[in-house]
Amino acid sequence: MGKLLAGNAPLRGRAGLELVVRTLDHRLAARFWEITDPHLALRVNAIVGGTPAYRKEFARGDSPSGPEDFDDWVVRTVLSPESPLFREARYLLAEEPDLRDTTLYHSVLAAVAEGNATRSGMAGYLERKAADIAHPINVLEDAGLLHRDADVFRDWASHHADPDLLGGLPARVGHGVVNDAARRTGHEVDVAVAGIGDGRKAPLLLIGEAKWNDVMGMGHLDRLRHVRSLIARGDRYDTAPTRLACFSGAGFTDELRALAARSDSDVLLVDLAELYGEP
Repeated sequence: MGKLLAGNAPLRGRAGLELVVRTLDHRLAARFWEITDPHLALRVNAIVGGTPAYRKEFARGDSPSGPEDFDDWVVRTVLSPESPLFREARYLLAEEPDLRDTTLYHSVLAAVAEGNATRSGMAGYLERKAADIAHPINVLEDAGLLHRDADVFRDWASHHADPDLLGGLPARVGHGVVNDAARRTGHEVDVAVAGIGDGRKAPLLLIGEAKWNDVMGMGHLDRLRHVRSLIARGDRYDTAPTRLACFSGAGFTDELRALAARSDSDVLLVDLAELYGEP
């Protein structure tokens, strides 16, 4: 359909409305799939995302009846050769007119699926130069098959988190790597929230670490404190208001919970209930 309005097409310049239908976010997707358990909702979202058609047509109305049914649902519905979902990834690539060498695009998607979330990581996985995969990444982004900062914790910080929790309105949410020259290493920051700056430095409202299966404790907090101290040495961000956030799907130690509960604490704990807006 996009070709009807592109380039030298007869309808070029005659469009009166361009309506882009976005996929559902993690909260709307949970409601659409009629899933009330946050842990189950996030696992289902990791597989099917927020595409409405997958609920009825592709999954044929089959959804996990509960957390204990998740593995069986994946086998009988997602991985079944008889299910339309089974070959969906292949068909999504095949219907994109700008994709020439589908093998390369499948390889890029495979690199992402293996946990390589940066361009350099993808290039290393594929044993190619980063410049060689720049175009495939851009095309996959345009097709909606890849998205920068797609992690739901960053989506929560951008659109759902109470500004009072963050310490202000977020101007930019993302992730990154903080260089540690003394230790000759880099520290990955899963969630970073910068505020609106009115001076020389923009306020860094929050840095956070996200874990799915790990019960987070003081060791994770100490790491975030060290990362904050490294950022404070630079001249880009003001770290005075920076809160330290732990995102976990498995929970937190009692010691960390007690620290976060103090009135003067700069620690924020985000579990799945908070992620899905439950009291």
